[in-house]
Amino acid sequence: MLDLDALSPGQLTAAGAIFDDLKSENLLPINEIHIDPVRRTLDERFAAEVFGLPAKWTEPGGALSLLRAKLSNEPAITGTKDRAEDKAEADEEIHVLR
Repeated sequence: MLDLDALSPGQLTAAGAIFDDLKSENLLPINEIHIDPVRRTLDERFAAEVFGLPAKWTEPGGALSLLRAKLSNEPAITGTKDRAEDKAEADEEIHVLR
């Protein structure tokens, strides 16, 4: 969980701007995190603009792509949703990223 008290005023301003920019966008269900373009944009912008992480983290096939693919396969995320085609796609992305 993000500790907002640990962010600098500049980081808070950047985070607020990101959320303002994306507030009207629709997110896919969480189990589709690996294919959600809005979540990808949110991740990329937060990593770069708030945390100052290197671009390699947000590149296709980078750490955040792998994390989204792994999260989309977690039983706590998928619940009872049976989305075999999505799971196969996420499994393939994980395999390619390894």
